[in-house]
Amino acid sequence: MSVISITTLEEFEKAIQDDQAYIKVSTTTCAPCKMMNPLFEKVSEESEEGAFYSIEVDTASSELAKFAQNDLGITTVPTFFKYVSGVQDKRVSGAFPKSQLVSKLDIKL
Repeated sequence: MSVISITTLEEFEKAIQDDQAYIKVSTTTCAPCKMMNPLFEKVSEESEEGAFYSIEVDTASSELAKFAQNDLGITTVPTFFKYVSGVQDKRVSGAFPKSQLVSKLDIKL
C-alpha cells in the first residue's frame, strides 16, 4: 500500500477512523523528514495491516496546519502517529532506522 497525502482536516478525521492508521507529519523543507519519506513509503508497502498517510504541514490547508500545531501538539517534525479506530495509540518524533520506526509504532511487517 502506498502513502496517501492528507491536505485537509476532513481528510485527517476520516483517515484516523481506519482500524489502524499510521500518519507521518512533516514539512517539505525538513532534512530529517526528507530522509524518512522513502523509509515510510517502504514500510507502507511491506506492512501487513493498516493505512499509511502523510501530512505536509507547509502545504496543507491552514485549518489542518493549525490543528496539527494546536491540537496534535506538533513542535518537532517528523512526528509519527498510530491511530486505532479513531484513538491515538502511539506517537514518536524524530528520524529512525526502519527497525526502530516499525518497533516504536508497532507496525506488523
